[in-house]
Amino acid sequence: MKSLISLLGLLFPMCCFAQNVSVPEPEFIGQALYLTSDSTAIPLQKEFGGFSAKTKGATFIPYAGMFAGGMNMYLTVKGNTSPNVIMDTDTDVRLIIRVEDNNMDPEGNIRIMNFEQKKKERRVRFMETKLTGTETNESEAYLTYNAKKYRESCYLITIPESQLLNGCEYGILTSAVGAAGNVNQQPIVTFSYK
Repeated sequence: MKSLISLLGLLFPMCCFAQNVSVPEPEFIGQALYLTSDSTAIPLQKEFGGFSAKTKGATFIPYAGMFAGGMNMYLTVKGNTSPNVIMDTDTDVRLIIRVEDNNMDPEGNIRIMNFEQKKKERRVRFMETKLTGTETNESEAYLTYNAKKYRESCYLITIPESQLLNGCEYGILTSAVGAAGNVNQQPIVTFSYK
């Protein structure tokens, strides 16, 4: 009996701190909600990004009769800040994101990116080509997060506060790059973290 009471004493605090999120799912695939509490959420507006390439270090090699160098591929969004603002409250950021199928591994479908801010745009370098081949830029560009299935068609995404930097811009891709068929109209959920 004493051990049963001890066990219940250990389990009770875990139950009290479990997340009891009761927010309705977003209506459409690709939509995201920012949880302000377990029962309230704010829809995050989407923006559209496009793809651009910038050459770097092109040099003519006379004996080979060719140019050598590389190219960076960027996903770019116009404007240097997002219309969505998430305030830094020293807590993890929780999002509900609707997907086509929440039985798939979310890391293959949801990418959270840290944008580099420029005067008139935000961008993330996702690929680099060199003479030695093509390299992706995942370790530099993407944040790690925790995900759990939420209801029928969503994930509850938790971005650890330690992953976010105050004053930075972020984007969330919920589909494969270029999946919409138009590389200049990639839908991205964005947010400023302040």
